[in-house]
Amino acid sequence: MELRLNLKICESCGCLWLRPYTEASVYCSPCHERLRQFPAVHGRKRPGPRPKTTIPTLHAVDARSPYNDLDPRRPSSSSAALMASAGGLQ
Repeated sequence: MELRLNLKICESCGCLWLRPYTEASVYCSPCHERLRQFPAVHGRKRPGPRPKTTIPTLHAVDARSPYNDLDPRRPSSSSAALMASAGGLQ
């Protein structure tokens, strides 16, 4: 049976240690146990600006408008009554 090992330098303390060829750890056993108590890293955020989110635009309509929605050149009957009660056009 063949046993393959890699000679590695611990990225935390700098000591030399042997790791199995198929393993991908970068810390020696004592450092691995010490660092295990910290929360796991979930990954980095993407570089660059955040993607733009589109916000829908709502246009407000004045209820006292003297124009009808169907024909903007003619006042509607309800808006004519409002104008008469308000004193007409100024």
